[in-house]
Amino acid sequence: MLGQEKAGDVNAYKIKLTNKDSSSSMYYIDPSTFYVIQVVSSTTMMGQELEVRSILSDYKKTDYGLAVPQTIQVNIGDQFTLTSKLNKIEVNQPVDPAIFEMKK
Repeated sequence: MLGQEKAGDVNAYKIKLTNKDSSSSMYYIDPSTFYVIQVVSSTTMMGQELEVRSILSDYKKTDYGLAVPQTIQVNIGDQFTLTSKLNKIEVNQPVDPAIFEMKK
């Protein structure tokens, strides 16, 4: 844990996670909800190191009590931004086994 830092309007907990391959990511956690509100990491694209910033918002709980962000905005190196919004989450729904069959 690296203390607290502003992430948007929130003075969030800042946590650094270092993976086995020595890559690291910064996680920003809202102290009032303990939801991850931002993740910052680096990636290499076309030989250039870029910062990837993911902003997670509009958390809602599923019928099973899992809090899931409904909006995720990903900014890649300030070159482009992708926003995804969930409309519906279904947990433990029956799945037709036929979708896993290999076509001949």
